[in-house]
Amino acid sequence: MTDEMFEYIFASGPYPSHSPIPQDKLNILKSEFSYFYPMDIRSSGKDLIPNHLTFCIYVHAALFSEENWPRSMRANGHLMLNGEKMSKSTGNSLTLRDSLLKFGADATRVTLADAGDSIEDANFEETTANAAILRLRTLVEWCEVSSLFLFSLLSTRIVADSNLTSRRISRRTKVNFEEEKRTYFGTRFSKTKSTKRSNNLTKLTTSEPSLLLLVFRSLN
Repeated sequence: MTDEMFEYIFASGPYPSHSPIPQDKLNILKSEFSYFYPMDIRSSGKDLIPNHLTFCIYVHAALFSEENWPRSMRANGHLMLNGEKMSKSTGNSLTLRDSLLKFGADATRVTLADAGDSIEDANFEETTANAAILRLRTLVEWCEVSSLFLFSLLSTRIVADSNLTSRRISRRTKVNFEEEKRTYFGTRFSKTKSTKRSNNLTKLTTSEPSLLLLVFRSLN
């Protein structure tokens, strides 16, 4: 490789006529360089700011034209585990794979988001990961119970109205969920409705006491 060949590949120089390498081969190298450059971001730990990251800028400025300089540089803090520096020699170490196996993907994401993302050192707390598992499980159970409770209310409302004929029941059970929800919450809680409707509402809200207790317990 000669200087002229490097100029052709990296600086869009003319193809050297005396090149021992065929032009199609050099074009492959040129295409690979054009595909990856300029780099969108160079990211590394904050301890590398005075050496690797700084010299990355120097080298690119010396070798390439401005259009191929790095578009951005990013430095991040270190990741600690339970308030201490990670170290395999001391046993205070946790890989991403180990975290996924130990806590699961969702709890790992929550804990990493809570750990911090600035130039300061982030801290992965295993107690936070364990607590995240419990909070996520509680949320899932609350959603399941709430959906079951709402479905029960909507279903009970249809069959509890004694003035409905079997034909009306059949027809109204086919009404889409959004209309059922709008009708129930928009009509049943209206203070201007008759005593009869109020009595029906009382029957509905007391017909599933176990589900009501489950909802309130999950909220607490």
